[in-house]
Amino acid sequence: RAVQARRQPGSAFKPIIYAAALEEGFRPSDTVSGTPTTFYYGGVLYRPRNFSPRQGGLYTLAQALQHSVNVAAVRLILEIGPPKAVEMARRLGIRAPLEPVPSLALGSIGVPPLEMATAYMPFANGGYLVEPTAILRVEDSEGRILYEAQPRPRRVLSERTAYWMNQMLQLVVTGGTGTAARLPGWKVGGKTGTTTDNRDAWFIGFTPGVVAAVWVGNDEFQPMRSVWGATVAPIWREIVRKAAELHGERWPQDFPKPRDVPSLLPRPRRSPRVSSEASEEKMEYQMICSESGLLANQHCPRVEARAFLPGEAPSRVCSLHTPLAPSNPFEWQSPPSLEAPWEASLMPPSGQERVNVLICLASGKPATEDCPEVAIRSFPADRAPGGSCPLHGPPQGE
Repeated sequence: RAVQARRQPGSAFKPIIYAAALEEGFRPSDTVSGTPTTFYYGGVLYRPRNFSPRQGGLYTLAQALQHSVNVAAVRLILEIGPPKAVEMARRLGIRAPLEPVPSLALGSIGVPPLEMATAYMPFANGGYLVEPTAILRVEDSEGRILYEAQPRPRRVLSERTAYWMNQMLQLVVTGGTGTAARLPGWKVGGKTGTTTDNRDAWFIGFTPGVVAAVWVGNDEFQPMRSVWGATVAPIWREIVRKAAELHGERWPQDFPKPRDVPSLLPRPRRSPRVSSEASEEKMEYQMICSESGLLANQHCPRVEARAFLPGEAPSRVCSLHTPLAPSNPFEWQSPPSLEAPWEASLMPPSGQERVNVLICLASGKPATEDCPEVAIRSFPADRAPGGSCPLHGPPQGE
């Protein structure tokens, strides 16, 4: 089952599509639509469905993978071309027969678990692939080494793509479909996968020291009840927890981080004991509309600070949100997001002066540069909050 059985990986195959897109020049902040539609490819009509009817509208690539939006993955494979996805799968060590079709984005073609685990290795390993081996060393009765495997890492992804995929898959675990795989004390990235009628359920994940794939199913391809990727993640977590107890002291404590590549994860609070990296000084931060991926304007309901290399920030201002547009044109089908525990009135009394304030979503106070989740909110001028966020300020003495 681990080496030879070809089972559909479902959404666990999506990271391969996203890696191919990043290698083709896409960025995690680029947007893709998750709204269901009918696609025409190779003379065949194809209409994929999302897992939830609430999924739809625009997503950044990072959000679409985090929340496993099926239609977005299909759009992405059609953007880059299905042959590019097959090529990426080969680069990542998958040898199973694959067809360059749109449904490949949803893991419609069987792949052995060992090959799926191998494909995730470069995401944790800075873009390097090491062919798996079952025999590490052979010794004779006196302890003389007769054979010892010599791993030969080879680069299959750029540093940037590997780093971004690593962080996108960490977001799956911290706030997406893979939260059940969280492992205290370790950074974890991974992806769930479920196939039609729950015939297969997967979780493939990694820490800085190990990559593992867990598949749950039966040999007769019969449907399972109440089993999907999220229920498999705890199995993965317990296996890796035990591995960490046995070997964790030899594992790296963090993933490789290239210079001059902006992070997708919320910035930690600054510490006076750690000096700023030179690469951080080269980054430029812009306030970006979470829905369009463009520069935020005062009408965008959800914005976030994102880091860009010089010259790579979007130059266009969001056109989705205007004074006449609803605050969220995709309200009925927007991706999950953190919302403030209160709502400002959308329709102020005529003639009442209002001001827009950048608010920390955790505290409801005006945001500082350290707040990880922010949004622009509109208030009556005489009721706008004052002060600054008390939760995310710099440490005292800085």
